Amino acid sequence: MYTIPTPSIMPAQFKRSSGNLFEDLGFDPEEAALLKVKSQLLEALTAYVGQFDSQAAAAESLGVKQPRISEITTGKLSALSTDLLIRLCDRAAIELRVDAELPTAA
Repeated sequence: MYTIPTPSIMPAQFKRSSGNLFEDLGFDPEEAALLKVKSQLLEALTAYVGQFDSQAAAAESLGVKQPRISEITTGKLSALSTDLLIRLCDRAAIELRVDAELPTAA
């Protein structure tokens, strides 16, 4: 039996996550924070949209056109403003909470 060799793609050392995937991917801290918030809003909206039988029904519920629902379900963060995501969460009666903390002293 022939086994296909697999390249070693795992780093010799692992880096502990910052807690923000976007920062870990190299985005500057401000952009990473915005993307993290947007992705959390998008995750909630995606779950809401998933409760409908069709994207058209979800679009009607949220008062938008179906292509906007497609952008939500495909995770197109760049096509969706934070303001829009917050408004859609409000229309969907998704409870939003803001948790802001000062950094701890080093």
